[in-house]
Amino acid sequence: MSAQAWAARVPVRGLWAAVLLVAGVVLHREGADFPWTYHNDEPSKVRQILEGWRNYRHPPLMLDAVALAEAVVPGRQEPQEVAEWGRAASAGYGAAAVVLMADAAWMAAGPWAGLATGAVLLLHGPSYEMAHYFKEDSLFLLGLALMLHALAGWRRHGGAGWALGWLAAGWVLVGAKWIGWIPWLLSLPSAWPGLRGLPRRRLALLAAVFAGVVLAAGIRYWTHWEVFALTGREEWEALWQGDYAAGVEVPHGRYLELLGTFWPLEWLGLAAGCALFARWRGGLPGGAWCLWNVGAALAALAWTAKFSERYAVPVAWLLAWLACVGPPLLAARLRLPRAGLVQAALALLGALVLSAGQWPDFQARREGFATDSRELLSAWLARQDTSDWRLARDQPALIQLPPARVEEESFFAADLGTVDDLRRRGITHVAVSYEVFHRYVDGSADQSLRADPLFARRAEFYQTLLRGGKVACAMPNRHPKTLHPGITLVDIR
Repeated sequence: MSAQAWAARVPVRGLWAAVLLVAGVVLHREGADFPWTYHNDEPSKVRQILEGWRNYRHPPLMLDAVALAEAVVPGRQEPQEVAEWGRAASAGYGAAAVVLMADAAWMAAGPWAGLATGAVLLLHGPSYEMAHYFKEDSLFLLGLALMLHALAGWRRHGGAGWALGWLAAGWVLVGAKWIGWIPWLLSLPSAWPGLRGLPRRRLALLAAVFAGVVLAAGIRYWTHWEVFALTGREEWEALWQGDYAAGVEVPHGRYLELLGTFWPLEWLGLAAGCALFARWRGGLPGGAWCLWNVGAALAALAWTAKFSERYAVPVAWLLAWLACVGPPLLAARLRLPRAGLVQAALALLGALVLSAGQWPDFQARREGFATDSRELLSAWLARQDTSDWRLARDQPALIQLPPARVEEESFFAADLGTVDDLRRRGITHVAVSYEVFHRYVDGSADQSLRADPLFARRAEFYQTLLRGGKVACAMPNRHPKTLHPGITLVDIR
């Protein structure tokens, strides 16, 4: 059978989507069986599922979906099982998001753009890691992918079916994170031409269905308004104070620098320029929405005191999509000689450039999920004579002296007293986690916060501990930080 005949008989686009989906789920499930207590955010989510309450720090869609599955599938009542059920959901969300982004690229700029987009996003280290956790980040990426896919298909094909896809994308976005209202609202200018083309009865039905879903979800916030108000205020204050009220300097350009560590910014800038020019020459479905979201997100992130690479992942995905779509689409719009070959070459070049930039990071994270710093440190402790040791620790360090002994702990070991206080109480060793103490020793905290007595006391503790104690064993801080938070065991005798 000739290549042309095979392509005509085999649904290549569907086959590529299936391959991506399976590969994504398999990759995202690698090493996702670590203890449910490791990640700061997972224990709360597990308890909310098992006990039936919500803290409303995020919209409850992620928790409700897992709770429904947990109720339907018997035998998942242990915390570890619930955590892994939630991680499996995140793995599926992340894999589906890759498929939808790739298919949107296929619709916008042809098969080569779709192949390039799928390969690049599947091997993106930060989103690969996020899909291992029972958190809302992968669901939010799925919402973005659903929205881009709906806008691209609506522009190309039209019809009420794509309008329903746009509506579903809006539900996922606003149900995943509070910030989801921003990309939802930014989609209205792109969706409006398609909405205007619908009969009035269909438009009224869409509006009624959306309002019904929003009201049905929102009624829970009204009935638990005191919880929503408390946690909402805490989340809002964290934007200006940083996590654990240990604020960092307002990052301004740090998120842009972070994107440069994901991929070459020069290529992304060139791709965005190509996408803009392609839009001017004949339209890029979803391209304007991508650029509006990138600009809005970078502007907002530049002025928040919270800094985390996961906040930049949606921006990186949209830029990567433009990088894989823009140049091939530009070649098609300019009607270059041998345009098909040029499109394929540009898409493959983009995929190679971006993949080469991210490959070491992806491999490092993948290898990180195969090991566990706490297990390695516990194995080391099992070989030592610890009969006369007494341990204090940062709670996230989670290590224990055999057999399962921890004398004192606090989220910040510094809150247990001074190093001399610990010695007087008979403590011989202190285990601290870099992910907890780094903000007190690396100079990243806001200058005004350093004058706070509580911050100064904690900083003095960690600096004295690391400067005056003897490091008995240390595991480096590296990705994924949930398994490798940088644990240092210090002998203070």
